Amino acid sequence: MIVYGGRPFYGAEIGIIMTDTRFPRGIGDLGNAWTFSVPVRYKVLKDVTAERIKQDPDALLHQFIAAAKELEMEGVKAITTCCGLAIAYQKQVANAIHIPFFASIYNLVPLIHSMLGEDKIIGLFHDRDRGVGDETFRLAGWTKKDIPVVRTFMPDDALYARMIQEDLEEVDLAMIETEVREMTQKFIDANPNAGAIVLVCTNYGQFSPLIQEIARVPVFGMAEYVEFIASVVKIKPRTR
Repeated sequence: MIVYGGRPFYGAEIGIIMTDTRFPRGIGDLGNAWTFSVPVRYKVLKDVTAERIKQDPDALLHQFIAAAKELEMEGVKAITTCCGLAIAYQKQVANAIHIPFFASIYNLVPLIHSMLGEDKIIGLFHDRDRGVGDETFRLAGWTKKDIPVVRTFMPDDALYARMIQEDLEEVDLAMIETEVREMTQKFIDANPNAGAIVLVCTNYGQFSPLIQEIARVPVFGMAEYVEFIASVVKIKPRTR
């Protein structure tokens, strides 16, 4: 039996490119390794934030490509990011490496749409209103004309939004849970024809059970996306 080496360590299936933040990331968040059933490896981009990606994505492209190449050399089998806005780098990073790169959950929206009835809409949950629209959606191959979506976000003064915007290192989890509950209920009340919810802001991941409990529709987060990709890049032997 021949085995292959070439690296100092092994077993990390998924690489995750992280923005440079300090706010808490509970289990369910992409930035908490306990979220996953497979080993993950992180690469933090120094001084890179979601706001900088939104303002000038081209200026940060080289950092994303460099991080992806490092993760590939370290042996991961697929790479993702912690920020939905990183969809700006989907094609460039995918072309620069030799393993799958899935930049953002925006990539999943067409698949989700194909599973729903024509009268169903998809809720996109953001941390706050960053002015995202078709310019961003086109990077994932779709527009609002193709797929009915409703963008939902926290008020700017909500603790959840401030946690991310101000990079707060200490927050009241119960207060954030209340905000998530209220936002989800408001969305469902306004959109009774909702067929699914997509957690564009990956930090909602730790609240996905709460969101689903209220909405009673499928909830798609990056944690679930990672688990799916991990299951196909490293297929486990089946037992009878």
